[in-house]
Amino acid sequence: MLALSLLSVFAASAAMAAQDFVIEKEFEAVTCGSSVKLAHAATGYRLHSHQVTYGSGSGQQSVTGFNGGDDPNSLFVVDSAFGAKQCKRGSPFKCDDIVRLNHLTTKKYLHSHAHVSPLSNQQEVSAYEFTNNEDNWKVICNDKKDKVWKRESKVRLHHIATQKYLSASSKYQFRNPIPGQLEVCGAKSAGNNELWQVQEGIFFGQPDL
Repeated sequence: MLALSLLSVFAASAAMAAQDFVIEKEFEAVTCGSSVKLAHAATGYRLHSHQVTYGSGSGQQSVTGFNGGDDPNSLFVVDSAFGAKQCKRGSPFKCDDIVRLNHLTTKKYLHSHAHVSPLSNQQEVSAYEFTNNEDNWKVICNDKKDKVWKRESKVRLHHIATQKYLSASSKYQFRNPIPGQLEVCGAKSAGNNELWQVQEGIFFGQPDL
């Protein structure tokens, strides 16, 4: 009985904590200059990079899925597209906007190109120190009622230069030196493995008009 009572209290506390989590309207959109963690909707792994390079393909810095929300190597700064006018800090990104994601700790851009990914033989996704049009990703909102890219809402990131979708799968996990991390790649399809959502981060509110 005591165990059941403790479980009931724990469940009630968890439910109350979930209800208490409210995103203020000023911060509900993903905005220019915000540092965000993108969670893979199917697995919960965070988009991640680090100073580990691929042993094949481009040899550039690898991009993976990391099982944990507290690692600073999963933070990416959201910026305007290559070739576009610089966005104003705090301005919200709309659905179908084109963005770049700059890895906060290594200052390299989320990138893709015509190299084969090491595990699934799809398209390699890397982090690249120089910026060009292969860093541009279109934000496709999964909920067609959304007008802006919202925190916690599912999106797909569509690579403009190659028309592939940012993807991951629990079937493709690395061994040493990054055991258990998922391969992140570019995929032709637009299914559940291509859905992501912004969760943790440091967010700039929308500027006053």
